[in-house]
Amino acid sequence: MRRLFGILLTVVTATAAINADAQKFTNDWINFSQDYYRLDIPQTGVYRVSRSQLEAAGVPVGSFNPQNIQLYQNGVPIACHIDGEQTGLLNFIEFFAEGNNGWFDKEMYESAESQTNPKQTGI
Repeated sequence: MRRLFGILLTVVTATAAINADAQKFTNDWINFSQDYYRLDIPQTGVYRVSRSQLEAAGVPVGSFNPQNIQLYQNGVPIACHIDGEQTGLLNFIEFFAEGNNGWFDKEMYESAESQTNPKQTGI
């Protein structure tokens, strides 16, 4: 009976560990009443995104206050400098970001070579 209990406890513990790991990546940070725009970050470094670049990508820059801009990477807020935040007229956004290395998608592929888009899922 003791041995059966030890095996059962091991299975329950292993299941709890798997479930805890599965809950690691959530979308709790998303406020569904806000608009979000995605920026591709192919390499780690400092980026500057100008107003004209945002407009060319279809972001309605004139329709929101630059003081309300927030940047996230993998659900975590990242620091940024917003030029024009004080005047209400966005000029550019500067920030440091780590390049996408495909860590989130790696379990979906048998090998790194199978990840077809290096900007999105490259390892």
